This record gives sequence, C-alpha cells and structure tokens, in this order.
Amino acid sequence: MVAPYDLLGQIKSTILLTTVERKELKALVFKEWDVSSTSIRAYANAIDAAWKTNERWSNTILEMDIVDHFVGEMYKSSLFDEKVMAMWEKRKEEVRKWDSAKKFFFSKADDEKTYKKSTAKNAGFGSMANVEEELPADATDESVNVVLEAMQANTEQMNAVAATNAGLEQTVKEQSKQITALIKMNENLVKALTAAGVKVAEEDKAKEEKKKTTTAREWRMCPFCKEKHKGAGKGCLRRKVNAHLRPKNWTGEDIDE
Repeated sequence: MVAPYDLLGQIKSTILLTTVERKELKALVFKEWDVSSTSIRAYANAIDAAWKTNERWSNTILEMDIVDHFVGEMYKSSLFDEKVMAMWEKRKEEVRKWDSAKKFFFSKADDEKTYKKSTAKNAGFGSMANVEEELPADATDESVNVVLEAMQANTEQMNAVAATNAGLEQTVKEQSKQITALIKMNENLVKALTAAGVKVAEEDKAKEEKKKTTTAREWRMCPFCKEKHKGAGKGCLRRKVNAHLRPKNWTGEDIDE
C-alpha cells in the first residue's frame, strides 16, 4: 500500500504542465550568469536548487538542456578562451553530463584564478599582488577568490571609466570639428550676403544717377520761351508750330518767333 504522501508526490510528478507553467519553471533555471557578482559555483548551485528541488522537472527540463544552457553561459562569460571551450566540445556525448560539466568548468575557473594570481605577483601588479601578500597564511580559497573578484571588478570599473573618458574626448573632438565647420560656413555666408548687399547698393546708386541725369535732360532752359520744362527746344509747346502737340486743356500762351 502506498502512503498518502508518496501517492500525492507520484500524482504531482505525472501531471502535465501547461505552456505557461513550463515557461515560468524554465525561467527559474535558465537564468543568465552575472560574472561580476556571482561565482561560477554559486551560479551552478542556484541551477541545482531550482532544478532538483522540484519533482516535476523531469517531465519539463532534461539534463542535456541544463548542460547546454550552462555551457552557453560559459561561452558568453568570456572567462574561458577558445582552447578551453574546444576541450569541452571534443568530449564524447556520453560524458557531457551535468556533473561532469560542473567539475570541468570549476577546475578551469580555478586554474584561471591561479594563473591571475601568479601573473599579478610575477609582473609586480601593485594592488593585487599586495593584497595577496597581506592575506593571512590560513586564508581560505573562498576568501582569496572574494578579494580577487573585488580587485577584478575594480579594474574593470577603472577600464570602463577610461573608455568613457576616451569616448567623451572623441565626442568633444568631433563637436569641435563641427563647430569649426559651422564657423567657416557662417563666414562664407556673411561674405556672400555682404557682396550681395554691396551689389544691390551699387545698382541702386546707378539707377539714382541715371534718374538724375534723365531728369536733368528733361528739365532744361528752353531757348524759345526762356523757361525750364520738359521737351525744351524745338519741342516747346508754346511755339505755334507745335500747336498740334498741345493737350486739350492747354492754357499757355504762344510766343513770337
């Protein structure tokens, strides 16, 4: 006879999940790895905690799905070079299991940290090497890793600031070039407008001079009537010979010639 609790567990494990439930459950396991704040062991433990503590996972997420996701995050982390990743990919399918994946990448991560420690000391990398020397002899690997991760985070932050400053400097240079170009364009525009203004002024002056000349020619002393008027001379309307040119409202007097 099956105990009530065991029977309930069997029933739960055989009930099919809905699409929404599967999506929510997968979201708990298939989380991205934040390398800057979470160690590789803590990340793997979180996957285990979400995957192995639920009796219904076996019908939803296979072990190969977990391995593929975990290895995919290893690629994205850029913590391991191509050589390390190639070593994993060359393994036979039957040994590429979840436990072996954790063991493989834990080991490579430890090797990477050891290499960084050695490089820091041998290269005389001030801050990190000094931290290594100041740690007590009985310091645990975990405490050393915490310090190194903090130093790495600080270095990455400084690099980010340097990159930002370089970007700002480049932006300022580009803006300076744009401002210089705008100033040049403005100078050319002012020159063009000035030249156009001078040309218009000269044309207006020429028109005015022409008008004065024309007016002077039209209004002159007539040798016949001894007065200034348009058409002075032979065209004088006071001459009888020009009577046919006079307007209807003509009131002038004839002159004796």
